[in-house]
Amino acid sequence: MATAAPLARLGAWLRAGWRAPLSSSKWVCAVIFVVGVLMGIFGIWLIRRMSWVGDLISLGFPLVAIGCVVICIGCVVRREPWMVVALFAGLGLAVAAAVVMPRLPDATAHPVRPLVLVAANMLHDNLRTADGVADVLGQHPDVLVVSELNQEADGLFSAAFPYRYVTVPQLKYANYAEGVYSKFPLDLLDPPSGLDDQFLRVMVHAPAPFILYAVHLPRPTIGRISGPHSVSFAQFHDDVFAIDRLARAESGPVVVAGDLNLSDRTSGYRALLEGRHDAVRTRWAGTTYVGGILWESLALRIDQIFIPGSWCAQNGGNFHVGGSDHNGVRSEIGACR
Repeated sequence: MATAAPLARLGAWLRAGWRAPLSSSKWVCAVIFVVGVLMGIFGIWLIRRMSWVGDLISLGFPLVAIGCVVICIGCVVRREPWMVVALFAGLGLAVAAAVVMPRLPDATAHPVRPLVLVAANMLHDNLRTADGVADVLGQHPDVLVVSELNQEADGLFSAAFPYRYVTVPQLKYANYAEGVYSKFPLDLLDPPSGLDDQFLRVMVHAPAPFILYAVHLPRPTIGRISGPHSVSFAQFHDDVFAIDRLARAESGPVVVAGDLNLSDRTSGYRALLEGRHDAVRTRWAGTTYVGGILWESLALRIDQIFIPGSWCAQNGGNFHVGGSDHNGVRSEIGACR
């Protein structure tokens, strides 16, 4: 009985504001807006603790935010209760923040004697390979990681760099390979076992030597697995965490770069970021998968460059690659001053 009166007053307050104009129900709407924000924050917190299932759900965050905006606009047009607008506005704001925050600039100090590292997915059946190669070389890379490398692109890149390693069997027989090109000498190291064959582990003898993980992880797929370069979301989750463990076990600095097929809203991204820098985020980091309007609506930033936490980066960002369904990424990286 002690709580009945306060609950009754709360109910009366909400009912009074249900059909009231905004001018007379603004405080009710303010409370409902805060409730919507808190609901969104709690939901995101919960989703982030659901392993690969949460990663899958997080891919739809942009659509949830867009849906909230559509509902709010529809309510205003139809003169629906302002409290509904306030609720979905708060929820949409929280979800939109979860999409935006991993893209915000995370600037470091300037690196000493930086090198330009570029990672690009060329699309294995690219009909404009020469244009795409020109776009990549226009970034003036010192070290280049290429995913979905075909024979034409390999020939053009090989002419521009003195040092090169590619996954040769894949390039020869499937026209679908991973490649590393460099102005600095390279040593090919043994790749880890148990992962997709689109993985090169290379020592780069730059002014600040480092081990480069040039990676093209298979695409996580719902339902039936089709082809050798797709896996379940559960397997993809395990593969990303395996790469994180391998990199942390190396004796020297490690740079992880390539088409990781890894959204910046997932647990795998947060694991790779722990103790490292996302070298693309020296400025606003844009969407990199541009494979059509549906995919672009999911705002997938899946091409990455991770550098050690003791290193610095500048002039990061993405760029157009002719004929590809990905934007490339680049950054100037090196030891800090």
